[in-house]
Amino acid sequence: MTHFLNLSRRKFVWGISCSCGASLFLPSCTDVPMSDRKQLNILSDDFLYSKTFPAYENFKAQSKLITGTLEYNNIVKIGYNIRDAIKIYYANQGKVNPTENFQWEFVLVDDDQTKNAWCMPGGKIAFYSGILPIAKNDDGIASIMGHEIAHAVARHSAERASRSILMDAGTYAFERLVLGTRLTGYSRDLYSQLRQLGLELP
Repeated sequence: MTHFLNLSRRKFVWGISCSCGASLFLPSCTDVPMSDRKQLNILSDDFLYSKTFPAYENFKAQSKLITGTLEYNNIVKIGYNIRDAIKIYYANQGKVNPTENFQWEFVLVDDDQTKNAWCMPGGKIAFYSGILPIAKNDDGIASIMGHEIAHAVARHSAERASRSILMDAGTYAFERLVLGTRLTGYSRDLYSQLRQLGLELP
């Protein structure tokens, strides 16, 4: 009897998860650029940009920025070179450029203690001065920036946010059943995509 009740409870949970999540999930499983992995995404680019662009402006207003230096100019130059490489790659492949609506922008933050760089959805990029000694040269900067841009190209932020939303709605069980994935941050498959993106771009 106990086994039957447990089984019925599980069926009930699965039923609720599927009924709540199917309408969101089914039209929102897309392919990641340059890979065959299916990606769960229920957030549009317009929605993401409406959140990240103001956040980027707020970040700039509250940060001490470096402009007009050789280091800053190199970051901007390298960033636009990567942008152009992405455009050329997708044109040669006859595919839609996932960065077509990006509004590229690059800042260098005067913070020697922070060894980091990041790229928000939509091509909003920040480098901290603390990471420049680690990068050492333009090749190092390009490697770091390419990795961060790859996150945006693959829409990992949208994917993670989508997963969180579905989990909050009680549909994590449905996601795991269909996709066979787990909510573990940037998992191995995401980083495998980043390596593939970096290798395939010219």
